Amino acid sequence: MSSFELSPLDQRIKELNHQGLSNKEISIALKTLYNIELSKSSISRRLVEMRQDPNNDIRLNHVCSIVKPKEEQKWYKIISYVPKEISQYTKLFGFKPSSRTMAYQFQELGLIKRKEVKSFIEATVTARLGWVDGKGELLYPKLDIDCFSDDSRRSLGFYDNSEPQEPIPATAAKHPDIFVKEVINDLKQAVIDYNGIEYLGKCGIPGGYWYSQEEYVEAWEEKNDLLDGFYTLIRDRYIEVKANKGYSSLVWLYRCCEGLKKVTEAGYEPEHIHVGYFGDWDPSGVDQFNYIKKRLNQLGIFGIDLQWIAVTRDQIKKYKLPLMSLETEPGKDPNPNKKEFIRLHGEEATHLNAFFTKRNIKHFKNDILLPWIDQFHDKSIYNEMVEEYDIPPPKPETLIRYSGERLRLVHQNMIERITRDFKSGWKLDAPEYLYEEDEN
Repeated sequence: MSSFELSPLDQRIKELNHQGLSNKEISIALKTLYNIELSKSSISRRLVEMRQDPNNDIRLNHVCSIVKPKEEQKWYKIISYVPKEISQYTKLFGFKPSSRTMAYQFQELGLIKRKEVKSFIEATVTARLGWVDGKGELLYPKLDIDCFSDDSRRSLGFYDNSEPQEPIPATAAKHPDIFVKEVINDLKQAVIDYNGIEYLGKCGIPGGYWYSQEEYVEAWEEKNDLLDGFYTLIRDRYIEVKANKGYSSLVWLYRCCEGLKKVTEAGYEPEHIHVGYFGDWDPSGVDQFNYIKKRLNQLGIFGIDLQWIAVTRDQIKKYKLPLMSLETEPGKDPNPNKKEFIRLHGEEATHLNAFFTKRNIKHFKNDILLPWIDQFHDKSIYNEMVEEYDIPPPKPETLIRYSGERLRLVHQNMIERITRDFKSGWKLDAPEYLYEEDEN
């Protein structure tokens, strides 16, 4: 497993692990030293993920109490059932289930409890990434990375209001004599239609906006509800915009990474591939970006230029963006990333949507979004290409125009040649099977 970037919180957990603290002791230390509340199980999951990179040197600082063989452990057995259940589901309905649908399926089968849905989804992610334990053995049976449907797709299907069409009756084949006569008439008409006038050329068509550019650019943004507006702002910059819709599904990220791999296969070096990320400046938004950074390397993407472009703390102050409350809504669990966010960035937070107000959208477009894209586009390359291709076509060196008596003679010569070929040699081009002797 290749290395990946650690978030500030992961880095602290790693340091405490290297000091010899157990998961429980790390939980207590985070609370005492940094006022960060993180359960022992959450720390365990983070350490398992960090262990996938040997360079992190994650240590086992507690005695493992599990005595059952891995194959007899609950989550190992549940994951081993997943491929069969997916196959049956797909055969029955004609499409793959999402990971959450499969979690409900296992809940209906009585294999997991309602409170274990999140744990089930996390286990399927671990199985699809092929994570290993301290001995280098798979934690769970390996699942295909795209075994579930992509639950981040915006929509499928369309509103079909097309008009009905009358049935078209079948028609009998033409009689051979009629068919041949029509073909001969077409040939005769071709002679008459010939007028000797040259074909006119066409203007050149300039290539794409990024033709021959050294840099490749994509924009990823957090909010599905902003996708249409976001694309409208950069329509004339001709780059792809992708919405991860919060915490990205593994399938979504996998497909994004497969797309970036094709970009490298097309000849772009990783350092010339630029992905700008636009997300909420709040505890979850920042953590989602850290999640994406970790997953990219795990999915085979290395060395690209991935940048957080907006929203930032400085942008909040400069443009006086409306703020959001970090207070936990009634009935919801506290955000585990909240205290770390406040410690690192303060209490000012807002959504990406704040840039799309009437007052702020022009600043977002002209001060942040377009300048970030334009720095990678060489206008001189584009202008030279347009100048080369956006020109009228050259005229023919020799203009041939037949008219009057000359045109009549040309037609006569064409008819004589066609007649001569038909009389003496046209059978030479006929299929060989027409000349084979009847063996019967």
